[in-house]
Amino acid sequence: MDGLESEWREVGSQRVANYSNLQAGDYTFMVKASNNDGVWTPEPLTLDIKVLPHPLKSNLAYSIYLVMFMLLNIWIIWFVKRLNKRQLDMKLVGIERDTEKKLNQFKLQFFTNISHELRTHLTLIVYPINKLLKKGSHSTENKALIDRIDLNVSRLAKLTDEIIDFRKVEQGKTSLVLQKSNIVDFLQEITNLFIPIAEEHEMQFEFQTNQPELIWCFDKEKLKKILFNLLTNALKYTPDGGWVKLSVKLLNSKNERAKKLRISVVDNGIGIEQEHLPYIFDRFFNPSKDQLQHSMQGSSGIGLALAKRLVELHQGTIYVDSVPGKGSHFYFDLENQECSDAKTAISDPNFNLEKYEKWEGILELERRNVQEELMITNELKPEEVPVVLVVEDNKEICMILNDILSHHYKVLIASNGKQALEIAVKENIDLVVSDVMMPIMNGIELCNNLKTDIKTSHIPVVLLTAKSGIENELHGLRNGADAYLTKPFNAEKVLLTVGNIINTRKKNQLLFKGEKSEKLSEPAINPLDKKLIDKILKVVNEKISDSNFSVDELGREAGLSRMHLFRKLKALTGDTPSDLIKKIRLEKSKVLIEEGELSISDIANDTGFSTPGNFSTAFKKFYGDTPAQYRSKHFKSSSK
Repeated sequence: MDGLESEWREVGSQRVANYSNLQAGDYTFMVKASNNDGVWTPEPLTLDIKVLPHPLKSNLAYSIYLVMFMLLNIWIIWFVKRLNKRQLDMKLVGIERDTEKKLNQFKLQFFTNISHELRTHLTLIVYPINKLLKKGSHSTENKALIDRIDLNVSRLAKLTDEIIDFRKVEQGKTSLVLQKSNIVDFLQEITNLFIPIAEEHEMQFEFQTNQPELIWCFDKEKLKKILFNLLTNALKYTPDGGWVKLSVKLLNSKNERAKKLRISVVDNGIGIEQEHLPYIFDRFFNPSKDQLQHSMQGSSGIGLALAKRLVELHQGTIYVDSVPGKGSHFYFDLENQECSDAKTAISDPNFNLEKYEKWEGILELERRNVQEELMITNELKPEEVPVVLVVEDNKEICMILNDILSHHYKVLIASNGKQALEIAVKENIDLVVSDVMMPIMNGIELCNNLKTDIKTSHIPVVLLTAKSGIENELHGLRNGADAYLTKPFNAEKVLLTVGNIINTRKKNQLLFKGEKSEKLSEPAINPLDKKLIDKILKVVNEKISDSNFSVDELGREAGLSRMHLFRKLKALTGDTPSDLIKKIRLEKSKVLIEEGELSISDIANDTGFSTPGNFSTAFKKFYGDTPAQYRSKHFKSSSK
């Protein structure tokens, strides 16, 4: 077998050759034979044999093995990179978590320090306020201002107390004062405090329980703080006519050791977005104002975090379920524990549910801050009173600006730029005072939208912001703002700024009235307004001989509705559209009279007056002479 053996093999009379386990390849089988005389054939007989490789050892198989090997290497590299990335991500998350924790601790420490400082100064503020309130000789307006100051001082005091309480709980410096009491009676007392406030807003406030008596160990003061927080939030974010329910029930009542108490607060208010629910009890968490559109200003981010810590201090757990637009359900379970398990089991004989001073007023104030729409208007005033639109997402600042401006102007208020833009298109606004940082649409965007829309481009804008510095001011002015004021603002400066802008516009209107119509667009006005005036003048001059040419047709040519055309021309020129058309007709007629080539009747016809009589009456009213008298005087002066 050539390819396997190197020498001939004599097999005698055997006629069979066996070869096994041949490697893949080409072979030649050769055979020689001899006769009885021992003579061998000169040339051997040959047979070519080709042994194919096993399928697993074929070229195709090896190609597949190579591809698989490469793919395996690629997968291993990808897996290692992914594993490294995951480890890096986990490391970064850990770093972020630690950083956030340190930042929150820093915030809390900072606010705690500030709160201690504020307490001293609040005491110094409260004393003179109380003294002023006791005098009782103030005007109704001054009394309202003092009451507002007093209420906001109390609100600030409440916030500082919450921060200090939260800090104590975080540091483990707060212990329970447990005592056995009928929790049903306790919850009924709290319900009785909130019912009058709910009734004021035609809300239904209910306390539900199937147990007339539930003796439980709990800390009254801390449970009160939990419930006040949950209930005030429920009332704040529930519109007039809604409902809030407080309930208590016993869980696992048959098993003494597993027995729990569940207290629930349910409302049908605005609800909470699903993505916010996992973080709602985090300290300093406050949903963005873009999401919380019904809220005019955010909360401190401490209240619910403090409630959670106080529930956990009772060995309980707090939960929340919510559907945006349908309401929220806060509930917490309290473990069954003995009073002796507490660090101190001394009862609090001085406990008083009403010791939170002015809490009703604070709740009422905060509730007003989160109503669905903020659209405060003063009593109707004469049409000539300028209308100022205040755009501010902080209700308290809105009220301050309203107080400053409402004695001189009609004030409309919006809570964000989008709402303000809708009002500016619908209402006849003379000036906008807008905050810069707002939800949905900020002040810069609002200003830009107003100045680039032909319907509103004539409205002056005053930007109001806490950001100071020349760069911020230039940024606002570049976007079309007419003035830029920084917070904290001076009331007199706000009033003077608004007054000066409105008075300047009035002077411009008087100037326009005295100018010829072709000069109306010459003063420095918005390029859009200049373009509009030029277009209006061109259209009216082209249609000047058409006595049927109307304001509606002018509006269509200018691309504005009759209402917006009226507002636009009135704001820019002081003239109504019909007055402006008549003014242009009369100016043209005056030129024709001075030329002396046409009769009075022909001039009346060429300038769009229906009859010479109407033309004569209008001309005399505008210039003081009839057309004939004016022609006579003109030619007499010319002949001299």
